[in-house]
Amino acid sequence: MDLIIKKGKVYYENRFIDSDIGVRDGKIVKIKKRVSNAADSFIDAKNQYVVPGIIDAHVHLRDMKQSHKEDFVTGSRAALNMPNSDPSALTVNVLRRMDALRKNAVVDIKFFAGLRDNLNEIPGMNDHAAVAGYKVYMTGDSGVSREELVNIFDFFSNKLFKIWLNSGQTHSGDSLPREKFNQKNKNKKIKRIAVHTGDDKPGEIEGIKFVSGLTGRFKIPVHICHISTSEGIEIVSKNPDLTSEVTPHHLFLSKGEYEFDAVNPSLRSKGERPGLWKMLDKVDIIASDHAPHTLKEKEDGAPGFPGLETSLPLMLNAVNKNMIPFERVIGMMSEKPAEIFGLTNKGMIKEGCDADLTVIDLKERWKIRGDDFCGKQKWTPFEGWEVKGVPTHTIVNGRIVMEDKELI
Repeated sequence: MDLIIKKGKVYYENRFIDSDIGVRDGKIVKIKKRVSNAADSFIDAKNQYVVPGIIDAHVHLRDMKQSHKEDFVTGSRAALNMPNSDPSALTVNVLRRMDALRKNAVVDIKFFAGLRDNLNEIPGMNDHAAVAGYKVYMTGDSGVSREELVNIFDFFSNKLFKIWLNSGQTHSGDSLPREKFNQKNKNKKIKRIAVHTGDDKPGEIEGIKFVSGLTGRFKIPVHICHISTSEGIEIVSKNPDLTSEVTPHHLFLSKGEYEFDAVNPSLRSKGERPGLWKMLDKVDIIASDHAPHTLKEKEDGAPGFPGLETSLPLMLNAVNKNMIPFERVIGMMSEKPAEIFGLTNKGMIKEGCDADLTVIDLKERWKIRGDDFCGKQKWTPFEGWEVKGVPTHTIVNGRIVMEDKELI
């Protein structure tokens, strides 16, 4: 064996069992009470939990012209990277450049290709192994009009793609001849489009309603990003063609509690947050929307927060406070992201699957300090918060990349 994880409480087939895990050549090869083989490395997981590797389905890792904010090396967990980089991920050539950079990362990274006026690029981008799906915006400088969004849905409706709509931004372009595209791509694997619908409360709700109507018209499944309202979750929950995500900062922060609280969508009032928690059982995934900016940029109003290193501890702390079951967190941060975005052999602990694993100490306490972050930006709206429950080890493709909370 290359690695044996000993005496852990392993999340296997929707329950925790006392078990060892044997790893060879990047794969899980044994799950049994005791694995007695010799191994190159061992992890003693006694009194700790072993869960599938965390998959963060919404991060902005920057790099290239924004590497002063973050890059693929300092972004420190398995992630799906969004397309609003500089340059934007709108062409095959940009994706190739990003793909070369991701090879230096310590974790697996896949990309969402942007959609605006670049639909002629879709065949090549869909063939790219690093592309997990597509993203379209309905707001902001990258956003598209509703008419343009309809054009994009029309383009995809017969192309075996599922759309991840990041509720609020979309651009369209000239469609390829459908018959030619379908014939060439009839055996292609479906990739999703994510939509960002809106930033203020009315914009988010109306955007989700509009997109929900399009899924019925065009029969295209869609993922709605970072929903911040209980009303938005309710709409999504009634449409089987929609999936949803919520961020920790919308769950734990309220408008006005943090001086530099600009984020898209906006934080909601303290009175609205309980409604979001009440609807959480209808949400598919938790994602960080990791958006690193320099502190100067943040003070100047840049929207978003670093979130990669706080999202899991915050949710584990919620587990300890009986706000959410541990099994539900695993489903929302490992199993469901893998299922929604077609990440084969990931998001579960099973013999033959990739050995992507997280070891968790649910009793250990950690005081959040930006200075302790591995990422480039050393600030957080959760500065000084004390949480109970932390990841102690991260294993990626059978390789230990974090041990005792330190990157190797």
